[in-house]
Amino acid sequence: MDHSADQTENAVDQEAATDNTVLTRGMDLDVFDAAKEGKTDVLKRRHHLHQILTPTKNTVLHIYIAFASTPNYVEPEKEALRPPSIVKEILQMWPALLSQKNESGETALHIAARHGRADIVELLIKTAKAGRPQDLENGPTSSIAAWQMLIRETNNEKDTALHFAVRFNHFRVVEILTREDPDFSYSANDAGETPLYLAAERKYGVLFL
Repeated sequence: MDHSADQTENAVDQEAATDNTVLTRGMDLDVFDAAKEGKTDVLKRRHHLHQILTPTKNTVLHIYIAFASTPNYVEPEKEALRPPSIVKEILQMWPALLSQKNESGETALHIAARHGRADIVELLIKTAKAGRPQDLENGPTSSIAAWQMLIRETNNEKDTALHFAVRFNHFRVVEILTREDPDFSYSANDAGETPLYLAAERKYGVLFL
């Protein structure tokens, strides 16, 4: 059971509904709204964006991706989901947000994978490939590239982005992640589930090829 996903969804809902002027840890409501709506002009005026967090330690990047990927949060007159270009702008301002985790241990890639945003997943991986090694918190290793570290990162329940993509039936995201890092042997999460197990349970063929 994906408790962390439920917790993150509930946290976003609660944070969106708050009436407080200051959410916590320095995130003013105007910053939260700017992140939610992708108003990078407002975010550019703020320093140290990686230190501006919600009560559940979501960054402005977590917030944008969650709201950009949820139809309920998109204006009724706009049929399309919000564009991935805002993600690129945010990461250009603060590259460290690429690997920063929230309280549930989720990176931006976890959020994008869970919501099935294949376009954002591809952008995040592309950014990791093009970025400096120090842009990922854990630093470089001799055998694992920065973008591989991002794909293989686990949350507090040992779920990777691929676990989320398979669990929530986002086939395109599954395809991207397995194509980008085909040789990695994924471990089981805290529930004893590997992505392969979840795929077999859902009768997915892509992970058996």
